[in-house]
Amino acid sequence: YLSDAASKPALHTSESSCELCPAGSMNEHDETNAENHDKPADCAFCTTGRYSATDGSSSCTACTTGKSGVGATACTACPPGYECSGSNVDPCPAGKYSNSDLACMSCDEGHRCPGGMDHQVCLPGTVQPATGQSTCVACAAGSYQADQGKLTCTPCPAGHFCPEASSAFIPCGSVSLYCPTNSSSVKAAASGTYTTPVDADPTARTGEAVCEAGFACVGGIKTSCDDGFSNPGSSKCEFCGPGKYTHEAEDSTKSCAGCQAGKYSETGSNSIEGCLTCGIGEYSSTASGFCSTVKAGEEVFNLNPFTLIGVGCYNSGWNLNWMLLSTTVLPLVLCGALVAKKKKDAAIAVTFLVLPTVTTTIFKIFPCDELDGGKTYLHADYSLSCATGGHKTWVVYGAAMVLVWPIGVLGMYATLLYKNRAKIKQEEEEREKDEALMQSAFLWEPYKPSFWCSPRAS
Repeated sequence: YLSDAASKPALHTSESSCELCPAGSMNEHDETNAENHDKPADCAFCTTGRYSATDGSSSCTACTTGKSGVGATACTACPPGYECSGSNVDPCPAGKYSNSDLACMSCDEGHRCPGGMDHQVCLPGTVQPATGQSTCVACAAGSYQADQGKLTCTPCPAGHFCPEASSAFIPCGSVSLYCPTNSSSVKAAASGTYTTPVDADPTARTGEAVCEAGFACVGGIKTSCDDGFSNPGSSKCEFCGPGKYTHEAEDSTKSCAGCQAGKYSETGSNSIEGCLTCGIGEYSSTASGFCSTVKAGEEVFNLNPFTLIGVGCYNSGWNLNWMLLSTTVLPLVLCGALVAKKKKDAAIAVTFLVLPTVTTTIFKIFPCDELDGGKTYLHADYSLSCATGGHKTWVVYGAAMVLVWPIGVLGMYATLLYKNRAKIKQEEEEREKDEALMQSAFLWEPYKPSFWCSPRAS
């Protein structure tokens, strides 16, 4: 520019007379209009974010890094952790960082950038798979990460557990505990189960299994029942005491059953063969640990033909159900045949002889025992389950036989006695003359005639 108003003509004879715009300013106009070059104000200051380093600039240069104000002759560096635009200085936002005079950069994978110049690596137990993040992500429970600056977590191996944000996997720690793959915590073996595999490190078991028959499982340990028995899922071994033996049902479950009447077991047995037969002159009740000697004047009588044959002599289908059927039906068939032959007295005598055995057998069909695991079996025959529809049918049959035998037969006796009450009250000599009356003598003969009379005032 040239601000002289022709007062000195010599200043207007050469371009060298023009004055240069000072550094920090510029004049971008060409020579076509002298009014753009006739005063110092025609030199415009460089705006914010731009500069001119030398005199006589026709333009200002934009700052590629750093910052500048109005009329700047150079750009100044932007401090680390900040982003500069023109004269503005702003801190790097979350997810970005700056550690020089460069612009803020996006945070790298495996790092976190809370803002400013912080560019921190993700510590063990945390990861960051994405860029531009301000935080690291903790490894989920059931996984871990042992190294820093990683993008993903590693599944927790079997036999170990990993809480949230784990930097290492931890052994389960005990034979009573187990940890499948991806475990976030230990699991305790339930009663009746053991930890597996059994040949693995006791502190790093990976699963549990139901205790097999013949073993007891407590605290994750499986122990053999050498001198007893157990059913699947048992936490203890069972030992059959005196008078009992180990019985195996159709579904392979085992339980203690009592030795039959006439047999005994002093210490208990693992099989029915351990129930020994009482000797001559001895007897025992069911589930007895010893035999008693028959005393003088005592009789032991029970008309039950099925006790004369060992259970082992029957086929595998023989059980209490079929014994109930045969015990209740065969005497009725026999009585029917005798009545058909007009031997009514003999038929009544048959009912008298078999009534105790038949009644006892009938009532055995009702009581059931609940064993380990909640299963129920017939108390008198552990080979029969009480939970089946077939058992309910036999219970109905047993109830019907109660009406026929203990109620019906005893009712028949009462009717006969009441009908013949007058004849029974006769003197003994008179009674013995009545042949028809004497046919039922087994019902009343043990009693003296005075007991059939009406009560008298003393």
